[in-house]
Amino acid sequence: MNNMKFNIRLINEHDWQTYKEIRLRSLKESPDAFCNTYESAFRESDQQWQDRCKPKPDQKALPLLAEIDGQVHGVAWGVIHSLEDTTANVYQMWVSPDARGLGMGRSLLEAIVDWSRSQGMATVTLGVNTTNKAAIKLYESLGFEITGEPEPMREGSEDRVQTMTLSF
Repeated sequence: MNNMKFNIRLINEHDWQTYKEIRLRSLKESPDAFCNTYESAFRESDQQWQDRCKPKPDQKALPLLAEIDGQVHGVAWGVIHSLEDTTANVYQMWVSPDARGLGMGRSLLEAIVDWSRSQGMATVTLGVNTTNKAAIKLYESLGFEITGEPEPMREGSEDRVQTMTLSF
């Protein structure tokens, strides 16, 4: 798959089933990468998945999918939680194992960083498991720096999440 070309595109409200599928795949394949769990997400109703893909009037979002020949292999979500915020956040960043090494993760993240700049944000933040050295290396290569102290990933987990920030 190393010579494959990929496409990054927006998630729209009609993509909720595709989004649900890639999100559940990401949680199942990489359970230590996210604060949410597969079991919790699996129990959500179709209406909750549909609502998540609809634009919110009180926030800005850049929900992205990465595809190869129409098959989804990656996801990332940029969010500005309030119209008054100066920080954008990256959530749900994930690339399927069979598509890693193609630059897909970098492209997803660069799209969110560029969008954040265009929205006038001062910073972009994300959280990463402290043991995920490949992700940390990617984020650092784009200028993200470790900020603050690691915190528990979720209740009952020994994993720690580290905040990383990119300032403009």
